[in-house]
Amino acid sequence: MINDLHNQPSPLSQLQREQNLLPCLLVPVILTKRLKDVRSAYMNNRLAAILIVAFAFPILTARSAQHSVVASGFSFVPPVININVGDTIVFSGGANFHTVTGSSASEAFCGSGLYTTCMVTFDVVGSFPYHCIPHRSFGMTGLVNVAGANLPPTVTLTSPTNGSVFSAPGRFTISANAMDTGGGTIGSVQFFAGATSLGSDTDSPYQVAVSNLAAGMYVLTARARDNQNAM
Repeated sequence: MINDLHNQPSPLSQLQREQNLLPCLLVPVILTKRLKDVRSAYMNNRLAAILIVAFAFPILTARSAQHSVVASGFSFVPPVININVGDTIVFSGGANFHTVTGSSASEAFCGSGLYTTCMVTFDVVGSFPYHCIPHRSFGMTGLVNVAGANLPPTVTLTSPTNGSVFSAPGRFTISANAMDTGGGTIGSVQFFAGATSLGSDTDSPYQVAVSNLAAGMYVLTARARDNQNAM
């Protein structure tokens, strides 16, 4: 019976094509009163079920930002700027009269040459002082403070597996792995069947017991939140 099921056209793949749901990870959960009902429904392409695409939310990365520092007279404006890792600063107003030169070996900024406009991207956390070589004695200095960006946590559903079948009323455990690469910790993982919350867990392993689901096809999702509220 399993081989027959796999060889039949799936209404799930058809709906997926129609609604352009990729690249979500599809994890349909089928709940039926009898296993033979599933085979029959697939063979006749008429499974009367609610389809919700089951996936864990995709990995997200923090967006970089662009900032501006302008040479005005014998000052950099603003003289101190706070940014995140991956951000870029556009230094303008140099008029081939100033330099934007790093005051330490860790960051050269725009080097020792006179400039009109230059851009510097900061990929390391830290504080980076700089100055204008010919006008340093006039107090033409600046400072860039770079903080680590708080990346959202990632989460992956581990159970139930893709295409799992349960007898109705459905009883199973939905589980997920979650990790925070942004330097924080996982605060909670919340699980959903469609828009309906199935519950949340604050401790690893992250899991919730599900019970009394009616016959149908469900898409399960998980969303992780870290201790700094990023998700």
